[in-house]
Amino acid sequence: TDDNGHYKLKFKALPDLSYEENEFLSFNYQISVDVTDINGETQSTSKNLNVGNRALQVSLPLSGLINKNDLRYDDEEDKQIQIATYNLNGEYIPASGEIKIYKLKDLPEAIRTRHWTRPDKHIFTKEEWNEKFPGNIYDNELENLQLEKDKQVFMTVFNTKEQKKLDFSIVKGFETGRYVAEIYSTDAFGNKVSNKHFFNVFTDEGNEIPYKVIDLFSAVKTYCEPGEDAEFLIGTSNKNVTVLFQIEHKDQIVSSQYLTLNNEQKLIKIPVEEKHRGNFSVHFVFVKNNRYYNHSSVVYVPYSNKYLDIEFETFRDKLYPGEKEQWRLKIKGHKGDKVAAEMLATLYDASLDQFRTNYWDFNIYNSYYTTRTWNTGTFSYLNSTLIKKNLDMSIYVANLYYDYFNWFGFNYYPGYYGYYGGLDEVIVTGNGRVRGNNRLSFKRKVSKAIPAPVMEEAKADAFAFDDAPTSEKESREENLSTISTTDLKQQGGDLLGGKNEEDFSEVKVRTNFNETAFFFPHLKTNEEGEVIVEFTVPESLTKWKMMGFATTKDLQYGSITNELVTQKDLMLLPNEPRFFRENDKIYFSRKNQ
Repeated sequence: TDDNGHYKLKFKALPDLSYEENEFLSFNYQISVDVTDINGETQSTSKNLNVGNRALQVSLPLSGLINKNDLRYDDEEDKQIQIATYNLNGEYIPASGEIKIYKLKDLPEAIRTRHWTRPDKHIFTKEEWNEKFPGNIYDNELENLQLEKDKQVFMTVFNTKEQKKLDFSIVKGFETGRYVAEIYSTDAFGNKVSNKHFFNVFTDEGNEIPYKVIDLFSAVKTYCEPGEDAEFLIGTSNKNVTVLFQIEHKDQIVSSQYLTLNNEQKLIKIPVEEKHRGNFSVHFVFVKNNRYYNHSSVVYVPYSNKYLDIEFETFRDKLYPGEKEQWRLKIKGHKGDKVAAEMLATLYDASLDQFRTNYWDFNIYNSYYTTRTWNTGTFSYLNSTLIKKNLDMSIYVANLYYDYFNWFGFNYYPGYYGYYGGLDEVIVTGNGRVRGNNRLSFKRKVSKAIPAPVMEEAKADAFAFDDAPTSEKESREENLSTISTTDLKQQGGDLLGGKNEEDFSEVKVRTNFNETAFFFPHLKTNEEGEVIVEFTVPESLTKWKMMGFATTKDLQYGSITNELVTQKDLMLLPNEPRFFRENDKIYFSRKNQ
């Protein structure tokens, strides 16, 4: 790796020659990397890489049904249409090109799709087919690619290096109908790339159907608060269509009514009440020309009146090991008002999430989804079935049963049992040790009277001798009153060499390596709706995860999470050996951070 920890890997992307060459052909390669740092720690990763004949892809998020009166597009963020230019691996690359949008010619009539595959040969001509089977698809008329262009309604050039978005107002000015958006560009190697996006534009205003279609449905507004209206649009180009409209709430059908459509669309509005919190569902069903159509949708009405908003007023994401810290958190109701709440808070080592992710799931309010669906097998197709008479004859043979003894749970099995015994044996092996000329430190009872100061020094945990005896025999003959001793705790002598080391008494040794910094199960808000958290962070150099959960007497609740790291301005991470033997020399390698 370089000074920034980056590395480069070059390889020759060989293609699979068994595939036929075309402009959209691409191959996937997998790269696996194992990286080891100076401490011997190894991390592994892998990445899939796509390489093809084109180095650029372009797209626009225009597809499906688009309501040009959707209020969401009035928002400054949502009203932007993103122009996506990226490579084969989904990574953004700047590119320039042009965008053209065309209005497509509509079908002469609404036609049904087929339930089987498209035939490769036709017995009837298209005119004969439409005469005998009106309203049914003949070939591939419903495919967007087969629709003719009517007129160009929009054209612009783009450069994603400077501007990546289009304003949605261009769609607001379109007529209702079918459209295609074409985007063109060129990759870094001069290859032309393009893409097409088909979409349909409608409006929820008025009753005019936007284009020829048997079944038109759009969930206009499905996220509501009490006092608002849920909105659904349903329409058809056919006449005299009766639609069954039902509302399901808490697993029960609470409303049923019939709607009549005559080559029109209708916007259905459903008032949302407080009792609807926890969601409800709607169902639309109708049958036309022996074809069954249905739509079901969930209206989401959250328990927003039970949500608490928790935010940090003071928080530092970097702390020194062992540092004292104070956090101040603000708890507000769903309307931003002050509340009296109790809070549970904890801070723990985030590395524990590698074994099991910690989270608090508190969901005591029921959410309802649809449990009833409309379905029919009347207008469907069946595979052929061969019915035959079964000529196979079965012969019944009766089983014979005989009387037997009832052993009442006892078993009798003839045989022999063997027993064996033994005594524990103790083997003693003598081990001897040769005392060499190593420097040593030992304690023994002093037989001579020693002046008080020296005796006080002799009570230290260990001794260091500048002129140490070379054998145990000489040490026994040594006159202790003539030996100068040094208090190891104060002078830092070296037992092996008998020389004083540097004084590290001012160095603070880290000792608190708790994996849980704190766990406060009962914190209360003050008069300002604030919670004060005071703690001393442990001395581990790691990332910490904070989790908090608050609740009120009327079961409003909320949660919050955050992360911080404990680190020093300069950190030395040693790579110490796990095992070593007496008289080994130890070298500590370390990594600077």
